[in-house]
Amino acid sequence: MRHIVTILVVIAMMAASCGRSAEPDIQSTTTSTALEPELTTTTAPPTTRSTAIAAPDVVVVTSNLAGGPDNALHQAIVGVYEAALNPGQPAYGNIPAGLLTQFAARTPILDPLTLEGVIHHGRILETDIAVAVIGDDLVLAVGQFEESRWEIVGARLSSLGEPAWYGDGPMQILVIGSDARPGGKVAGHRADSIHILSTIPATGSASIVGLPRDSWVEVTYESDEEVGGMDKLTHTMASRGPEVVVETVTNLTEVELDGYLLTGFLGFQQLIDEFGGFLLDVPYRMNDIKSFSNLYPGEQHINGTEALAFSRNRANAPGGDFGRSLNHGRVMTAVLSEIQGRGGVEQVPVLLMILIEYVETDLTPAQLLNMAVATFEVDPLVVDNIVVPGTTAWRSGRNVVILDDEAYQILADIAEDGILSDAESG
Repeated sequence: MRHIVTILVVIAMMAASCGRSAEPDIQSTTTSTALEPELTTTTAPPTTRSTAIAAPDVVVVTSNLAGGPDNALHQAIVGVYEAALNPGQPAYGNIPAGLLTQFAARTPILDPLTLEGVIHHGRILETDIAVAVIGDDLVLAVGQFEESRWEIVGARLSSLGEPAWYGDGPMQILVIGSDARPGGKVAGHRADSIHILSTIPATGSASIVGLPRDSWVEVTYESDEEVGGMDKLTHTMASRGPEVVVETVTNLTEVELDGYLLTGFLGFQQLIDEFGGFLLDVPYRMNDIKSFSNLYPGEQHINGTEALAFSRNRANAPGGDFGRSLNHGRVMTAVLSEIQGRGGVEQVPVLLMILIEYVETDLTPAQLLNMAVATFEVDPLVVDNIVVPGTTAWRSGRNVVILDDEAYQILADIAEDGILSDAESG
């Protein structure tokens, strides 16, 4: 399965805080900062694993990595370098076929190598996750350290001239914002914000494609809401769940979505507040009692309440819902900039642990880890942020959006290779 994000990008709009009141159940070797929860620190004894001199042309790789919950993780990381430096030799451990294929074209290097770096780890969805930072290199792993079982899920071996590999093909997820108020079931309300986040880690390119919530789309279910096989996109989640939204968007766009991230008003607000807010360039004056927004143009630091008001406002947004959807993309890229400005990928395990408390998702721990790390390959200043165009119309007594030919061209573009060509970003 292909992985996709964003703020992170994905992570982006639903970026997690590096500090909170409740501590996660985790062991970590990272040094605590003002943004991180107070974590217990454990350091596994340095591990050395050699391929042994079974043949004179086999490169010997040893490990002097700090941290990590067990020696098995050290050995799995060493196995990645052995696979890269000894193409064609049997690989140690569980390494993705796509990564081995990438290594297969390498010319063997015979100089021995010692790995120096730090392993940062945490736990999400009952699964241990780890990010090994070795100079400019990264190795990602998931597993169960109590069982000494680890699987490599991604890597960027810059020291060996290898591009980032966080899964085959582009990483594409659907970020859904529910209009559920505090106390309401997030997945049982309308989808108020719907965005495709597409990232290609190897090139650092990313796109945010917003879909108007009132888009008139073909659906596969039958209900009182649906009229002749058609319904508003926003209605597809109410009483049906995010999986139906993903199915509907996939049928509409032909984008091979890897899964979804879903949050509601309260979860979004709490995430931003625990993160400590972020800098946002507000594009125009906002003063709307319905969204509780009162913001002036220009760059400013905003908190969770203000971020929610900015994201909800459509009275002042050019084009109404179209302009509001464009603002959602602005929030995603602004949060991404904030995350990158506060540290590197060493913060990913902590970010993911907090993120998972405020979002619902069908992504696996491996996909979430790859998604989060991939956001650090992206320059927020060059992220394409667009909303597909359409015209308002009445269908069966409803005010809907009919997507036009340009919209379908954009969707075909993002479905083809995960990137937008000649996009006019907002």
